[in-house]
Amino acid sequence: MLAMQPLDIPIEEKIIYLARLNAAQVSEEERSTLSFNGRKYHRYMDCFYTYNELSEMDKDEVELLSSLRIEKDSEVIDYDYTKAVISYLLSISVEASNESTIIDFGCGNGILAEVLKEGKFNVKSLIGLDLASFALKTAEKAYNKNLPDSVTKTRFFYKNNKLEELDNTVDTIISSFVMHFPVFESQLREFFRVLKPNGKFVYNDYIHHKQPAHYKKILQMLKVIGFTCKETTFSLKSSYSNKVGSHRIVECLKPE
Repeated sequence: MLAMQPLDIPIEEKIIYLARLNAAQVSEEERSTLSFNGRKYHRYMDCFYTYNELSEMDKDEVELLSSLRIEKDSEVIDYDYTKAVISYLLSISVEASNESTIIDFGCGNGILAEVLKEGKFNVKSLIGLDLASFALKTAEKAYNKNLPDSVTKTRFFYKNNKLEELDNTVDTIISSFVMHFPVFESQLREFFRVLKPNGKFVYNDYIHHKQPAHYKKILQMLKVIGFTCKETTFSLKSSYSNKVGSHRIVECLKPE
């Protein structure tokens, strides 16, 4: 456990940001937690430490962390790594040549639009969902820049919000680096409602081993709702940490 003065003052002492630590000087075990003012914090994305586990955060904490992540940009985000994960999710859920309506759940900075453009996907419509207003504004700009010929929109989406889309109208729902946060059954039911028969909701969870109860809870909710779920593993080496990350990939099919 690290015991040090953070470079940035924590906001309400719930989230701390540190400059990227030198892995050669600080072991993985030492970096996993941090002690500050007598409280234990958990590492997230190498540079952030959170007082609450990610799956236990409230709305304000998730919004704050999402905004900080976007503001710090390439200081904390390995873009090649992130885009590789998203590309894999697309490869198992979207036919590039088919005209598709896609939902981007937890849209963040809108990087999905860049990956769709680079992959030459035929995107009819892209709908970004997030609970952070800063993320929605950032994603909207990214969508307009990368997919000028597609219908794009961003929308606040949280616990009991209903989606505007009609039943059976969405081809695919993608969620990358999001499902370790609180996710509600009401949201998953909305996904099931708007997806077309044989449509897919796909996501990755790279800290499933740290939050096994949360991972299993989400998976069980999806199955109860009616999804057919397939779990696989996707491994990828990060140029930032030079380590291989193991992602659980969950592919959820809405049956006909």
